[in-house]
Amino acid sequence: MNFKLTATVAAAALCVVTLAANATELRLSHQWSDKDVRHQVAQMIADDVAAANVDLDIKIFPT
Repeated sequence: MNFKLTATVAAAALCVVTLAANATELRLSHQWSDKDVRHQVAQMIADDVAAANVDLDIKIFPT
């Protein structure tokens, strides 16, 4: 029984490590130019998220 418990804990820890290693990527597409204030605000948010180091990457795709 002790082996089963150890194996279960090891498997759970491996799952947590695997989930923590995956960064999430968000894609933001819009119809405004990169000079538009809405694009600039989106870029500021993406920069703030990148600076926060929270394993989240926001990619912006303007027209």
